Parts: sequence; structure tokens; C-alpha cells
Amino acid sequence: MENTLGMIIKTARINAGLSVRDLADLCNLTYKHIEKIEKDKVKEPHLSTLKKLANALDLDFKILNYSYKSSANVSVKNLGNIVYTARINAGYSQSKLADLCNLSSVQIINIEQNRTKRPHLFTLEQLASVLDLDLQELKQICRYS
Repeated sequence: MENTLGMIIKTARINAGLSVRDLADLCNLTYKHIEKIEKDKVKEPHLSTLKKLANALDLDFKILNYSYKSSANVSVKNLGNIVYTARINAGYSQSKLADLCNLSSVQIINIEQNRTKRPHLFTLEQLASVLDLDLQELKQICRYS
């Protein structure tokens, strides 16, 4: 599954129980603009738009901005994209995932932003278990034998 800005916004909106029009009203944007963002038809959203969306959907702006910046490279499978997408799809905040995995929020942030290239095996096992991910795939991405 691709980890695009549009997918993240749409998933968070649905998880929040909001319609496109509801989100547009909360952000003082047009519903057409929200639809275009969700369909990844907005090439360069304004930072103010990303901030409004992050606030309305209770998302971390830094992660949302990072997702937008890395969306041109979403076909690349990396641990950060996999964990982030699975976390969003599961409806977990970073702190909730950290608690469930017995990790720190900083560890989750570093993994999602690909600052941690080869986390401890225990960390991969916890993430795989909580997020229902394929541990072997995670090991392969992180180059564990």
C-alpha cells in the first residue's frame, strides 16, 4: 500500500468520522480542495494547509509534512513508510504505538522518519506483532539475515 499524503488524509478523516465537507469546514478550505488532496492531485500543498489538516485530524504536522515531501518516493519500501502506514491504518497515535510496543515515542518517530536504519530485533518483533506486519519482510528491509 502506498503511503501518500492523500491516503494519510483520507484515512485520518474517515477514522475521525468526518465527511469531506466536514473536514473542509474545520479547515476553512473548499471540499473540492480536500478531494484533490485526498486524490493526490495537489502537487505542492501550502504549509498552512498541511497545518490546518494536521490540527483538524489530530495528526503530527512534522510527519504529515514529511509524508508529503517523501510522497514522490513512495514506491520505495522502507521501514518508515511501512510502519507509518500501518500505524495510521490501525488508528494509533505515535505515543499509543510506543506504549503498545514498550518503546519510546522518539523511537517511533525516528523509525517513521527513516532515521533508524536497523533497529533492534526486539523493536521489529514488537512492531510486527502490534501492527500485524510480516516480521520476515521487516527483517529483510533492515538487512537482518
